[in-house]
Amino acid sequence: VHIMCYRICARGLSATVHYHNRENKPKKGGICVANHTSPIDVVILCNDGGYAMVGQVHGGLMGVVQRAMVRACPHIWFERSEMKDRHLVTKRLKDHATDKKKL
Repeated sequence: VHIMCYRICARGLSATVHYHNRENKPKKGGICVANHTSPIDVVILCNDGGYAMVGQVHGGLMGVVQRAMVRACPHIWFERSEMKDRHLVTKRLKDHATDKKKL
């Protein structure tokens, strides 16, 4: 269901997506690491498969997109400047990694 939601979002952005080198896609249980992904990158990536993202909270229109994405897939967003958020994110990441129902 979440892939369908992301495809609708991508079409709303008028995106035409072509994926190359599919053999490099993470296998089940694998990890994909990227630096400086934006909410739009998340929409494009999730058109091809299920990914759970971790990243900085955004405001404005990007914040609206982030909040919508959380409803479709269990992403973890945090505020970098808040030390308590860093500890909370660490706990949420551990919980997410041990939960078999997540992706």
